[in-house]
Amino acid sequence: MKVMNTDIGGQIFISYRRLPHREQEAVDLMRAMRDRGIPTWRDVDDLQSKPTEDELTSILNSPDTAGAVMLIASEVADSAMIRNVEAPNIFKRSLKDEKFIVLPVIIGIEYEQANSILNQPAGLQDLSNWNLKRIKGDKATNDQLEDIANILQVQRLERFTNYVGGTELEMKIFTRQIGNSSQATLLHDFTEYFCARKSNPNAYHMIESALKDTAQNILSATGGVKIIASGNAPLPLGVLIGSIFSPLANHQLSWMQSFAGDQIAEWSLSQRTCDVDITTRVVLSDPGSEEIVIAVGVSANIEQAVSTYIEQSNLNPRAVIYAEFASGPVKQGVSIMPEEGLSFVLQVIDKLREVKDNKFMKKANVHLFQACPIAMSVLLGQKLNTFSNCTVYEHTPTGKAPYIKVHTFQPSDF
Repeated sequence: MKVMNTDIGGQIFISYRRLPHREQEAVDLMRAMRDRGIPTWRDVDDLQSKPTEDELTSILNSPDTAGAVMLIASEVADSAMIRNVEAPNIFKRSLKDEKFIVLPVIIGIEYEQANSILNQPAGLQDLSNWNLKRIKGDKATNDQLEDIANILQVQRLERFTNYVGGTELEMKIFTRQIGNSSQATLLHDFTEYFCARKSNPNAYHMIESALKDTAQNILSATGGVKIIASGNAPLPLGVLIGSIFSPLANHQLSWMQSFAGDQIAEWSLSQRTCDVDITTRVVLSDPGSEEIVIAVGVSANIEQAVSTYIEQSNLNPRAVIYAEFASGPVKQGVSIMPEEGLSFVLQVIDKLREVKDNKFMKKANVHLFQACPIAMSVLLGQKLNTFSNCTVYEHTPTGKAPYIKVHTFQPSDF
C-alpha cells in the first residue's frame, strides 16, 4: 500500500444521510470531534449548495482530507450519493493510502444489512473485516458519539507516531476566530462555546471532558511526546489546560506565548528560572474557612476588583494572596521572559502552600483571579496538582460584578 501525501492533521469527512434526525447526529458528532482536535468536513457547513458528485470526489481525494467517518443506517439505502459516490471513493482511497482513516459506524442494523446497503450496485467491502463501531439503538447517544470521536483521535495520533514521529506534537486551542492558516496535529475548536471571553453555561464541563480525553489519548498513542501548545483562550481555560496536562501524569507541555511585535516565546516547567522580585501580600479573614483566594496582578492591579467581588459574593476566604512583581504591573507591549514567568509562578505556589500549612488547612480550596499572560495561567494550572479544588474566574469589565465564576475542577484528578 502506498504512503501518500495526506495531511495527517487534515479534516475528517462526515458521511451521513441528510434527514433531520441524522443531521442532528452529524452535528453532535462534529462537535465531539472538533472538541477533540479533529477538523471536520460536512456538506451543509462547508458548501454553499447541495454538493455535486465532482465536488465530493474532489474532497474525498484531496490531501487535505485525512479520513472519513461513515454513519451507516437503514436510510442510507435510499441515498444514491452515499452508495455510488461517497462510499466507493472512501474505500478506494483507503486501499491506496494507508494514512487515510476510515471508520464505518453502523447504527441500528446488522453487519449483513450494512454490507447489502453499501454493496449496491457494485461490491465494495465486507464490513465485518473492518475495525468499526456498532451502535445497537436507532440513534447514537452523545456518549457514543464522543466514543467515536475518541477512536478517530487515537487513530490520528497513531498515524502521527507512525508517519511523522519526532519528539514534538503540535496542539492548538481556539475559543475565538481560527485563522485560515492554522494547522496542527490536534486543532481544538471551542469557538461555538464562547462569545468573546464569555462562555455558555456548560462550556467548561464539555471542554474539560474533551481535553481530559485528549491528554489520555496522547499518552496511550504516542508514549508521552512533548506537546507544543498555542492558540487563543481566556485565562481561566489556561489554568484548566495546565492542570489537565499535569507533569505528574508525565505530560511535557509547553505554551507558545505571543507578545507585541510578533514575538513568540516557549514557556514550560522545564525551562530555567531566574531571580525575580515579587510581592505576595496576605490578608487574613475567616479562620473557619477552607478557601484561599489568589489574585495574580501581573499585567494589571486587580486588588480592588477582587476585593469588590469578595464583598459582593458569598465567598469568605481564610486568606487572600495578592501577588505582583515588586516593580508593579507590566506595561502593555512589554514582554515577560519565560524564566521570569516561571519564577513568578513558583514563588506564588510556594506562598500558597505556606499559607495552607501555617493555617493548618486540610483542603485549601483555591480561587484564582488573574491578569497575566495565558502562558502563566497554564504554568499555574500545572503547579496546582496537589490541591483539592480550584475555582477560576473571568473578568467582566461591563458586568454588575467585576468577576464571574466560570468553572470549578479538581487538579488532583488529572
